[in-house]
Amino acid sequence: MEALYIPLLYLHVACGSIALVVGPLSLIAKKGGKIHRLMGKIFATSMILNGAAALLIAITPGHQNFFLFAVGIFSLYLVGTGYRFLRLKGLGTRTHAQPIDWTLTVAMLIFGLGMCGYGGFLVYHGATLGYVLMSFGTFGLVLVYRDGQLFLKGPKNSRFWLYQHISRMCGALIAAYTAFLVVHGEALGLPPLVAWLFPSVVGSLIPSYWIRKYKKQHKESKSAA
Repeated sequence: MEALYIPLLYLHVACGSIALVVGPLSLIAKKGGKIHRLMGKIFATSMILNGAAALLIAITPGHQNFFLFAVGIFSLYLVGTGYRFLRLKGLGTRTHAQPIDWTLTVAMLIFGLGMCGYGGFLVYHGATLGYVLMSFGTFGLVLVYRDGQLFLKGPKNSRFWLYQHISRMCGALIAAYTAFLVVHGEALGLPPLVAWLFPSVVGSLIPSYWIRKYKKQHKESKSAA
């Protein structure tokens, strides 16, 4: 495992760098167009490889890192569900949640609880970053709850798949920028807590903007019809 550490680290950094560049391009490209789909596929593939490498690095003897492991799990969950919701447009009617969907959700449930528990442990012992871990864990559990509601009861909005796709992929991009700032935050003069939370606070405005825009367009098209 130790012999793979350096190759895995290079893979993690390379794929993360690609995601940081391609992610914003996918956001600004015309939704549903060729460029958007191409950039989206490159982003998703890069994030999956990045997350998988992060998990392996985080459990390498001598390099164990629970935070890196948690970010890896979170990234894989967000990208995985963001992609899968494109395949679940007919959820509750023509299609149903598949084993892969439940696997992603249950994994996030387990690790979300673990993040909250370990974060609480760190806070109890005076570690400020425990609050960060609890925040990420809580957010993951909220998404797990939404997954369960959609899988078991079906969606209330026919365009749920679009809104979930946007929010999950934007969340994965936020995770990528969070990891970047955490690693390079000290060189940039950022306090650790700012490096962890700044991308989430600012980045959350992006999916909110797009979802509001598409909801408005959908409402206007229904009114016109």
